[in-house]
Amino acid sequence: MFIAREKELDELKTTFKEKGKKTILLYGRRRIGKTSLIKKAIEGEEAFVIYHEFHRVTLTQNLIEFSTSIKESLSMPFLPSFTNWVDVFSFLNGIGKKCIVVMDEYSDMKEFAPKGSVDSYMRTVMDNLSDDITLIITGSLLKVMEELLEEENPLFARFTKIIKLEPLDYYDAAKFFQNLKHKTFLEFYSVFGGSPYVLSLINEEKDLKWNICELIIKQSGSVRSYAENVINMEAGRTAHGITILSILCNGKRKYGELENIIGKEAKGVLNKELKELIALDIISRIKPINSTEKAKIFYEITDPLIRFYLKYINQNPSLLMINEEVFYNNFISKSIKDFIARRFEDVSRQYFLRLIKNGIRQDILDIGTYWYDDKETKSNGEFDVALKTMDGYEIYDAKFVSKPISREIAETEGKQIKRLTLNISRWGIISTEGFENSDSSYIQLDTNDLFFNK
Repeated sequence: MFIAREKELDELKTTFKEKGKKTILLYGRRRIGKTSLIKKAIEGEEAFVIYHEFHRVTLTQNLIEFSTSIKESLSMPFLPSFTNWVDVFSFLNGIGKKCIVVMDEYSDMKEFAPKGSVDSYMRTVMDNLSDDITLIITGSLLKVMEELLEEENPLFARFTKIIKLEPLDYYDAAKFFQNLKHKTFLEFYSVFGGSPYVLSLINEEKDLKWNICELIIKQSGSVRSYAENVINMEAGRTAHGITILSILCNGKRKYGELENIIGKEAKGVLNKELKELIALDIISRIKPINSTEKAKIFYEITDPLIRFYLKYINQNPSLLMINEEVFYNNFISKSIKDFIARRFEDVSRQYFLRLIKNGIRQDILDIGTYWYDDKETKSNGEFDVALKTMDGYEIYDAKFVSKPISREIAETEGKQIKRLTLNISRWGIISTEGFENSDSSYIQLDTNDLFFNK
């Protein structure tokens, strides 16, 4: 069943219909939905489809296997032998048939080939590609795939369409579930995140605790295995990647704090590694939209599943995981509500990002946090959901609560904001349980607003 990805699907289908050269780069983390998207996009296309997934074997073996896929897709009794990728595509260019050629997991093949050889051959391929051929290159090793976009790479500026598949946001992830209430779904999303593969494994007939025990705590759990793979395959490719994630698993950290904890050997490479982890969609750089001071910039793990795994599974005794329920009760139950509440702040920022994408809010210039200094109490802090708009700043308090927000709570929030004399045009509260009273003096948003389909 194909769920969400409507924008990316439309982009692919539109590209298929374009005249001239069509070279597509489609990449994203493993099990993020690349194959499903391609298969859905090629449905009904009047062209031969040559779909081949490469493996971590020698270049010669990959050529042999790819030739077999061509022979089967075109129903040809035999093919000439190919010594390189230029030979392969010279053959395809010359058969005079419309073909969609999918080179899946290109990054795996590239990793096991002599350095630079595959990209150099593919540059010649793409420069001479027939208009009858639509070429799609996919890969899951994000660092390897993004190297194809760098100026020094042979394939630089040779893709006519580039699509990076991100994890699904909360709104699209909810389409996997038919019967969950909005708040209950947000609890699941705050732990399991937006990977289509992970979402497909969740049993919505069972509660959050059962799914955590079965899929993450259990040592043979499929979601646990996925999380470990992402951490080792992606973050593990940088010298301090896993160390950085372990430090960030308990909350936000400033650059200087990370540098001090990791040690002197990280100086000079830490900034580069943080950028790589951001590109992997695992961490994010949280900055106040009303300040440019580096001291007020934080880094945090934004992938919910990776954060959950590192916080609860990675650093606690594995022996107790033999009994999943005992482990849950000892190490997770006491803080899971706070964990979910903090993830709701990110969901709230995603909500405003969707408003921009859908053209509903055309005045938002930036989304982030808002830093304030309280002169009365001689303290400082930040609002976790803030917008910079053409009319000024908007701030919101995201509250994952068990009962509606009372008038007293709202009045306390309003008094604090007025006392701070901030440069704010509007303020509001986003509540998972709504509000006891309607009040036009501030913006009231609840889960019905977050999931409103327009």
